[in-house]
Amino acid sequence: MKIYISSMRKEKRSMRQTKAVISMPSYKNFQSKNAKHKNDRFDVNEPAFNPAVEARGIQESTNFERNLNKYIDFVSWARWNPDLWWDLITPETGGIRLDMDQRVFFRSLARFISTYGVFPRGYGKCQSGDTLLFTNEGIKELGEFFNFASHGKEFYISSNINLVNRHGQLESTNAGVYSGYQPTKKIITEEGYEVENSLNHPLLVMNKRGCLEWKISEDIEIGDYLAINRNNDVWGNKTDLNIDMDSYLNDFSNSSRWKVERKKCNIIKNLDEEFGLILGYLIGDGCITRNYSICFTNTDEDIVENYKNFMENRLGVVVKPKKDYPIDYLINSRFVREYFKQIGLEVADSFNKEVPKCVLNAPKKVVASFIKGLFDTDGGLSNTYIEYCTASKKLSKQIQTILLNFGIMSTRKKRYNKQYKTSHYKIMIYGKNMDLYLKHIGFSCKRKQVKLVKLCEKKRNPNKDVIPYQKELINEFCASIKHKTSYNYRIRDKVYHVLKGDNQLTYEKLKYLISLDDSSECKGYEELVEFFNLNYFFSKVSDIKNSNNHVYDLSVPNSNSFISNGFVSHNTLLEVMGMYHTAIFFPDIELSMTAQTKENAAKLVNEKHREIIKFYPLISNEITSYRYSKDTIEANFTSGGRIDTLANNQSSKGQRRKRLNVEEAAQLNAALFDDVLEPVVNVPRRTIGKQALVNPEELNGQINFFTTSWFRGSDEYERNIEMVKDMAELKGKIVIGSDWQLACSYGRGETKSQILDKKARLSPTFFAMNYQSRWVGATDGALIDMNKVMDLRTLVKPELKGDGKSEYIVSMDVARSESQNNNQSCIVVFKLKRNKNEKITQIKIVNLINLPNGLNFTAQTVELKRIKNMYNAKAVVVDGNGLGSAIVDEALKETTDPLTGDSLGCWNTINNEREPELEGAEKILYDLHAQGINSDIIINFIDMIESKKLQLLEKRQDSGYDVSDADYFKNNVLPHLQTDFLLEEIANLKMKKLPSGKYTVERVTKKIDKDRYSALAYGLWYIKQFEDKNTKKDKKKLIFLYN
Repeated sequence: MKIYISSMRKEKRSMRQTKAVISMPSYKNFQSKNAKHKNDRFDVNEPAFNPAVEARGIQESTNFERNLNKYIDFVSWARWNPDLWWDLITPETGGIRLDMDQRVFFRSLARFISTYGVFPRGYGKCQSGDTLLFTNEGIKELGEFFNFASHGKEFYISSNINLVNRHGQLESTNAGVYSGYQPTKKIITEEGYEVENSLNHPLLVMNKRGCLEWKISEDIEIGDYLAINRNNDVWGNKTDLNIDMDSYLNDFSNSSRWKVERKKCNIIKNLDEEFGLILGYLIGDGCITRNYSICFTNTDEDIVENYKNFMENRLGVVVKPKKDYPIDYLINSRFVREYFKQIGLEVADSFNKEVPKCVLNAPKKVVASFIKGLFDTDGGLSNTYIEYCTASKKLSKQIQTILLNFGIMSTRKKRYNKQYKTSHYKIMIYGKNMDLYLKHIGFSCKRKQVKLVKLCEKKRNPNKDVIPYQKELINEFCASIKHKTSYNYRIRDKVYHVLKGDNQLTYEKLKYLISLDDSSECKGYEELVEFFNLNYFFSKVSDIKNSNNHVYDLSVPNSNSFISNGFVSHNTLLEVMGMYHTAIFFPDIELSMTAQTKENAAKLVNEKHREIIKFYPLISNEITSYRYSKDTIEANFTSGGRIDTLANNQSSKGQRRKRLNVEEAAQLNAALFDDVLEPVVNVPRRTIGKQALVNPEELNGQINFFTTSWFRGSDEYERNIEMVKDMAELKGKIVIGSDWQLACSYGRGETKSQILDKKARLSPTFFAMNYQSRWVGATDGALIDMNKVMDLRTLVKPELKGDGKSEYIVSMDVARSESQNNNQSCIVVFKLKRNKNEKITQIKIVNLINLPNGLNFTAQTVELKRIKNMYNAKAVVVDGNGLGSAIVDEALKETTDPLTGDSLGCWNTINNEREPELEGAEKILYDLHAQGINSDIIINFIDMIESKKLQLLEKRQDSGYDVSDADYFKNNVLPHLQTDFLLEEIANLKMKKLPSGKYTVERVTKKIDKDRYSALAYGLWYIKQFEDKNTKKDKKKLIFLYN
């Protein structure tokens, strides 16, 4: 096995990058005692100890033997102090800064036979929704991927979105998060580039030592240089226009429609360069404030000619100048105006104009034509720069970002007009960026194009395009090249002011230096080349403002960065560094990561693997092969060590490994762990040979557990308690963990105010488990064993409608208030399975629906009847107590669907004499009154859990859905989440015995209601009554009740 230790210019830039190779023994014999005690070792000089190490000469052999004891000490030290070993191999410009709690975590893994870690969830590092991203589908706003969610409740998405990363390459995301309404920082640079981030979102800056580093937004200061990426040149390819004029016309009556159709136009359904130019004209000089006309104002004959030719020849509409103002060209047509609306030119004044989405998603040439049209109309040239002016702040930011995609840097300034008391924004393009504008865009207006060509012929000063704080590096480089034959004093004169610190290093001078003969042999050459290849524009921060906004983030696992409004942004994932450390320092060891499924485990390890390789590139030298597929990973190391993945289920039975890391351990039950996982590590590592000894100093059979907290009374809660006792009795186990405050104190994750804001908005149980690391729910007097409830979560996916042959029951608990956020009406859908004797053998909860707050009783009844019809339910159970009686009243009336106008029917009760509105109404409604039978309902609920007849939707282990598909989220993700909330409610209930001998339930935390539990319990009670009747073969009553 080899460890490559590289020194990457530690403190002084004058140190050339070096690589030392240390050969490490293969440890084919494990008879040695504790590696810390070198004097007790008796195997190190045996030939079998390390046959893989071969000397390449007498001198090397002598050196190896002379330093062997030192090397043994080093290995022992590295095993015992894994965090310091990671520090040792950390590159100067990479790696991860380890805080004290993280160091404790690493050392616990290395020193204890079993570690139980309970930690809060990760924290989002987010940006505002209007942040522009460069993707393979064009330029998009970050909020688009989250439907610009603004409800304040955090949620996750999993989408393969190809974004430009910090290296100018496309990279796929693997997750995203909406983090709600949070405090933010608006950061504005001297050139007018602007980004709005959450306080902990990192941006790439050039520090005063001349090195690139990540700095969180809260720590950004005025004067900092932010890295802006201009190596993008990534465009969309969509040219199809989604036009549906038929639906628009169908909204008119026959008497009105003909008036609209008589001024129809040709329907162009593809966006080309000419169309892009016209859209630029209209955003620039078009009046689009009305619903029935478009007015275009311009005096340049060539521009007017282009406009009229397109409108008349391609669209087929007449363009007429106004009689009283002949430079205004008017099209009076509702049809034409609607057509342009559907393209993206909504009704807007000059302050609210923006780039149509069809342009943002279009190919490069179309976008170039659009920008050309904008600058033709609202742009111009001075004697030194190109300029563009707009009253719209959003449009100005969009244009500056689009120019960046062409590699064009610009300056955006806000100007105030005292006469009209309004502000406008001016974009200016200077220096060599004008050459790029001429090359990629230009003007269609001939007089402006001629002036641009002449302007580009002039010599310009490039001193704005600099790499700051490189005085020390350039001095080292020049001192080194001075000893080369190619050196002459003209080189020093070229960079004299940089050497003195009077000027910053420009890219022009950088190109000159790295092009010199023998420059590749000089100190600092690699760094200079890297700066040149990155080609960042460094923009100085001029203003920082505190704000609040809805924020979002996307996870880019390889580079952990993406380009937003040009700025380089960063995020991080979890780590498996402890496993890699073990695989390197314990030869031939086999370790596994386990999770609820092999797919989840593989995905988790793969994400961490890529991050480790990125931050610690030397680790790649330790890995001989790495294989990843959908449901497995396998990493093989030079030591002979191997890491793979297993699942927390029966499929792992019979597997053998030396150590395990169990992810989300709280989801385990004791029976599964004892039967499947614990035996996996019951095979200690033994020495080769007749003795086959087990090293008593090695952590054989180590199992580590990592999780967020869960419910009290669960098997893992009991394991946690037992391990605390073992820790106190010095049995080699340790329980560690923290709540959100520890990470917050180190500046990791969200700020204290952000977390406390979430506490005010989130479910108390959710916050306690995911942020406070508290095990929640009842222990003494708990309503039910939560392990048994969790075992019922076996349904893979919800059912969105009936299958046409099965029997469904719907049950509803009615909220006691129409305004309480945590007290919503809940509807549970049951699917029944019967045996040949008509006895119910299985009850599946195929959907849970919480109705939105604020719905009146009529609206709630509409939703209830819709759900009944979707499943063709045989019975509907409604809690008729209190406000529930209002639902019953509404259900007994004829109900019309307000969206479709269809009748939803009129219901009749099946258990009392309440009269429906219509004679012959369907007998389907069970008007439940729990007084007097509440104890029976509770006992029946417990019986159903114990009998294992009940099946619940499984816990969704990932967020594998695209938030842009809101219907998919509602129908396929939300039912799983509602089941999570159901378990929270059940865990929060305690059973209390009344003086009468009957039972009731109490809530441990009053803020958590029990609407889902009640709806479930009522439905189960109703079902049990029919099961009893069927058992007694009272089929006549059953038929009567269902008909």
